Amino acid sequence: MRIKFLKKAASNPIRYRGIRVLAGCFSLVLVFFAGGGPELLFGGTDRALVLRRIGDVKFRVGKGPWRPLRVNAVVPDKSYIKTGAGAKVIILYNNSQIRLGERTMIRIASLKERKPVEIHLIRGMTWFNFKKRKAVLFTPTAIAGVRGTKFALMHDARGSLICMCEGSLDIRARSNKSRGRLITRGESVSIGTKGSLKSKNFSKYFKKRTMDPSFSKSDPYRKDPRLSSCASCHRSKKAADKEKEEDDPDDY
Repeated sequence: MRIKFLKKAASNPIRYRGIRVLAGCFSLVLVFFAGGGPELLFGGTDRALVLRRIGDVKFRVGKGPWRPLRVNAVVPDKSYIKTGAGAKVIILYNNSQIRLGERTMIRIASLKERKPVEIHLIRGMTWFNFKKRKAVLFTPTAIAGVRGTKFALMHDARGSLICMCEGSLDIRARSNKSRGRLITRGESVSIGTKGSLKSKNFSKYFKKRTMDPSFSKSDPYRKDPRLSSCASCHRSKKAADKEKEEDDPDDY
């Protein structure tokens, strides 16, 4: 039986290669539905997967060379990721989502399964959706403790800014070892280079992905250009209604 199969394969190698590919795909499907899930397919829970990428996005592991980061690439623990002008990337990890805007750099310090996720924002704008997962986020001026929430985190020469979309988190200045403060949906907190915390509430301007046009005319928006990053996820109701669901893999 095996000899006959080998003879047929030799006479039609293209068809034989197709059979091998189909067998390999079938094996992966069996692994997934047998309970292995994406962790087995992508090498363990200490790795993340690139879902989308636009523009120049690179990564390196430790002090290694910078390499292009492509869609479906596996991002291992201890990686740095950076984006160029006009670039952005969406990364999936254990049902959670990590987004980087343009001119952003992060260091993924830990993706260990039984420990909180640890990510350091070096510069730029990020957005996170942690689903029932503990995480600790660091910037040069702030530390945020997270569990199951959606928020944006930014850092530049003025310090750090965090905007809550859903849920809550604990935030404190790195220069202040006292207990942090809890912020909730609609709040925005800036952490200056000297550790000062300033809070504002923007909940009246937002409803999930919809943004009231008056937000772009408000004093805080005009005084802090970082708030313009909100427009990368949130839209006016008219624009949000026109956009197709596949343009964005999440609500916002």
